[in-house]
Amino acid sequence: MIQFFYESLPESVSTDYKKWLEDLILSEGKKLGEINYIFCDDEYLLKINQDYLQHDYYTD
Repeated sequence: MIQFFYESLPESVSTDYKKWLEDLILSEGKKLGEINYIFCDDEYLLKINQDYLQHDYYTD
């Protein structure tokens, strides 16, 4: 399953990307598991880093 999540950004990712990713995985002979994409701004990402990774700097 492929899921897209949006935090602090407008939803703009088309379902075409989901289908493309599924096709890509299957064309490589791999089994589709679970993939989550979170589209967010820098401040949301910093909060995730602080809460879960215990560091106070930006990452990508």
